Amino acid sequence: MKDWSNQAVFSVLGYNHENENKHKLIGKVAFHVHKLVKIGWSMDKYELTNRKKQKIGTAELEFAFSYGLFGYGFSDQ
Repeated sequence: MKDWSNQAVFSVLGYNHENENKHKLIGKVAFHVHKLVKIGWSMDKYELTNRKKQKIGTAELEFAFSYGLFGYGFSDQ
């Protein structure tokens, strides 16, 4: 991704129940926000990767994007 400020990240974290303050990244998938806006609604399977860019699993995610009052793209707020 070129601009890190325009990304949405879905991460799976694990933790030890004895020490809840210590988390470990299991896997993540990143999306560019502009792509999500263009799609509007999507339900698909995405590959989760770890820090070494190895595939560690698959997540089925559903995204819906709308803006403005009632999702019509304009608002008087």
